[in-house]
Amino acid sequence: MVLGEKVTNANRVKCKAIVDSYHPPLEVIYTSGEGNRRPFTIGKQVAARDPFTYHCYVDTPPSSPRIVNTVISNDEVINCSDSSSDSSDKSAYNNLKPTKHCVLDFFNCIASKDAPVNKELYTFGHWNNIELFDLVKSVMPDIVGIYSPTQVTDWLSKDGRFGHSQVARIGSKREKRRSLWIVEQDHWDKVLKITFNTKSFLDASMESHGWINIGYARKSRTNEPVENKIKSMQKMTDCLRNKCHCAKVFLSPMCSSGSKLCQRDTKPNLNLMDSIRHKQGDMQDLVMFAKSTNFSVRLVVLDYAVLSTDPMDIRKFVKELKSIKELVVYHGHKFESIPRQNVLRGNLISKFDCRPGCVKRSLI
Repeated sequence: MVLGEKVTNANRVKCKAIVDSYHPPLEVIYTSGEGNRRPFTIGKQVAARDPFTYHCYVDTPPSSPRIVNTVISNDEVINCSDSSSDSSDKSAYNNLKPTKHCVLDFFNCIASKDAPVNKELYTFGHWNNIELFDLVKSVMPDIVGIYSPTQVTDWLSKDGRFGHSQVARIGSKREKRRSLWIVEQDHWDKVLKITFNTKSFLDASMESHGWINIGYARKSRTNEPVENKIKSMQKMTDCLRNKCHCAKVFLSPMCSSGSKLCQRDTKPNLNLMDSIRHKQGDMQDLVMFAKSTNFSVRLVVLDYAVLSTDPMDIRKFVKELKSIKELVVYHGHKFESIPRQNVLRGNLISKFDCRPGCVKRSLI
């Protein structure tokens, strides 16, 4: 862009060679305010003195981190993973909060009711309630005292992916057991890191230049006291900033999940908004920011319904705001990413048309 050439791989190599051949005392940089689409040159010493304002371009701009939504078998994960990264991978899921969805995702990673291709990587057995609970406890020790083995088994039965328990005679006793193929524990690090991706996603998002995480939270119209509304929205704001690394957070203090996105907050609710810290504005401010920014926006929400339960309205919203390149849903134990092209085309957007019950987003 500095030399006026078209942005292609060949011209990138050519222009870099031209700049490097002269060994000038100047550096091609961009600023946080203008974005990486407004390059200019300043002295290298000036850029080095203020790295928070002046950012250097990398040789090949990295793309946004993507969470692969394609189903990958555990056999493929185990065979293609590098064992040298096991110790760092384990830290990505050793602080999991024991929730129902987290437990079900855990079993979906390590267990199968059907015989796998590489049986040597699994152990087949008939597992009782206590044994299954111990598997969860080895990864989520805090589950003790919160949920019981019977509750965990009930979740597995209602989910449908893990078969049904059957009564078996063990010695002189009869007890319910579930037939499952369980991944050998030595390989858990490799399969769990794919789903429990919080650390890897945040690390990758922090390293991606030219992108910005923008959080959005919404509060439904309720009859609860104003103090409770403020407390709930403050918790969601803090979660988006601290756990999701959002640089800016925008709020809609009073609107339903089915309301049109672009029509939200046309009348500002200053009484509620002024009491919430660390927010940048409401939905109208978000729209204005998305239309004016030079960054690629990653829009982060804490639940499908916090954005909208109308998939077609979401598609229209993203189509109008061209800077939004990804929708990211934070589930508390993992990030789910939906790229822009999948929002505008395909069926992934239909996930937002789903609300079996209220989700306490302030407790995620």
